[in-house]
Amino acid sequence: MLLLDLPGELLLCVMDYLERAKDIHSLCLTNSHVYRQLLPALYRFNIRFQNSSALHWAARYGKLGLVQTMCFYRARVNVYLHGYTPLHLAAIFGQAPVVRQLLSCDGIDVNCRGEKLGLTPLGVAVRKENVEVVQVLLSDARTDINAGSRDNKTPLLDAIKYRHLVILRLLLADVRLAIHSQGQTTSPLLYAMRKDFGCGGRALLAHGDIDVSARDWKDRTVLHYAVLHNDDGLVQLLLQKQDLDVNAQDWLGMTAVHRAIIKDNRRIVALLLTRSDLDVSISGADGHWKIYEEMPPLCLAVALRRNRICQLLLEAPTDADVRTASGNSPLHLAAGMADLDLLTLLLNQPDIKLNGRNDDGFTALHEATTRGYLSVAKLLLAEPGVDANVGDTCGRTALWWATKRSDEILTKRLLCEDDLDLNVVGRDGSTSLHHAIQYRNRTIARLLLCEERLDVNVPDMAGWTPLIWAVHQADIDMVRLLLVRDDLQLDPIFAGNASALGLAADRGHTKIVNLFLDHRDRLDINLPTQAGETPLCRAAAAGHCEVVDLLLQDPQLDVNQTDLNGCSPLYWAVYAGHFNVVRRLLQDRRVVIEGDYFRRPALAAAHEMGHAEIADLLRTYRLE
Repeated sequence: MLLLDLPGELLLCVMDYLERAKDIHSLCLTNSHVYRQLLPALYRFNIRFQNSSALHWAARYGKLGLVQTMCFYRARVNVYLHGYTPLHLAAIFGQAPVVRQLLSCDGIDVNCRGEKLGLTPLGVAVRKENVEVVQVLLSDARTDINAGSRDNKTPLLDAIKYRHLVILRLLLADVRLAIHSQGQTTSPLLYAMRKDFGCGGRALLAHGDIDVSARDWKDRTVLHYAVLHNDDGLVQLLLQKQDLDVNAQDWLGMTAVHRAIIKDNRRIVALLLTRSDLDVSISGADGHWKIYEEMPPLCLAVALRRNRICQLLLEAPTDADVRTASGNSPLHLAAGMADLDLLTLLLNQPDIKLNGRNDDGFTALHEATTRGYLSVAKLLLAEPGVDANVGDTCGRTALWWATKRSDEILTKRLLCEDDLDLNVVGRDGSTSLHHAIQYRNRTIARLLLCEERLDVNVPDMAGWTPLIWAVHQADIDMVRLLLVRDDLQLDPIFAGNASALGLAADRGHTKIVNLFLDHRDRLDINLPTQAGETPLCRAAAAGHCEVVDLLLQDPQLDVNQTDLNGCSPLYWAVYAGHFNVVRRLLQDRRVVIEGDYFRRPALAAAHEMGHAEIADLLRTYRLE
């Protein structure tokens, strides 16, 4: 007898000895009779020994008939395979009819959680953005709409995360939804704003029961993000909420107004200014935008050259003299950037402080002069209230800085001001005239020397006057310019300092020495230094024969005057071995080779230093 001709009871007995489902399935496929007899047994085998895997397969691929059959044979609808139940798989792959069929099964767990992320079928459907499956699940009263996953994400937050507006509206329309569910740390509205989901934000605001004061880890509010995303409409909706804090600061101290200014969104700034409780004096900073110091909105708008926003802020009740952390006002910032449009706008404000100083003592005029902005300086100086004599923390005025930069045009413009202080001294004791000479700028020197108010004899910290600096630099043209002034003192200001003649003699500047000797009536040719050195002594010691010759031509020269060590000019020339200088000195009959008032004879110095030729010369003149 053939196997296929056996009665059904015997076929079932044969099947009991088959251990694998594929063997049973192969037996079922032999003919239609056997198929009809053994297929129910195959279903039961799958349910009993294979964890209802056929139901999982049918749910995944949408085989509704097989799902119904498995449910008829009482398959375990809540069993897990690879971490998911059949309901999960149907939701994952968008099989809405299968989901509907499974929900009708007795004992179905609508809120079962996946083993990986702990998602419910509704959570899976939301993440897969399957609207039809979401609708089917929401229609079941057993569905927990607020169930969160292991990463603390509810279906509502997932709808926001994946920016699915239709699903979000479906969830919001369900009365079971708790906007702020227990244990949820994230605000849905703030989450929507962080994800730049403006439509979702509007939908949440329309729901009514929403918290607009929530903050993220950067202390940013919903309003901050609405501004950051340039969402004008959402900002307008938020501003209608009376419990909204429009002055909320993030971790950098930036308010919504600051962010709107950075984004250059004039409309949002105008909307924010409609709130009467807006504080425009709050300061903030953001290094990402190279705003490294805290500044109020008006200063920020000026720093970023937001001219139209500046005009909006100034039209509102705003203090035009607000300050940054370093004390800079909007006027300082505009002057430092040479923005004439902004500067003009600020100068038209009635409460602007033209001479206001920052922490360095700088005024707006200082900012212009230190950077060489002539057009800015002209605009400021045209204002009647500007004081060009205001000094910084070290007393340095705009003129001092202009000459320090050797800026001829700016200096000329400043000199047109009445009562300008020309003798301002800086921290190093230098004046504007010092700068002109040190930088060899004859144009500025001429401009300054034409002013009778100029004190040409002011010494710096080292006691050097402008004349000393000119000699030091061997600038004979500058010396000539200075000598034109009748009030120029050729002798040192402080006793003991080197005279201009002494310095020129020491450096061997023959032409300058000759120039000084032409003004013999204005100097003391024998004036010693603190060490007692006369100009002749210094020239002789340095070996400048031409200078010595020029000095010896003066009848009032004391050729034998010694220093504090008792050394005469002759002694120093001998000691240094300057043969020509020694010979020129000896040719002058006023020079004494040795005498009672010399503590250190020249001949002894020649022997001491081994200058035999000079010693012979001294003996020759002594014998004479």
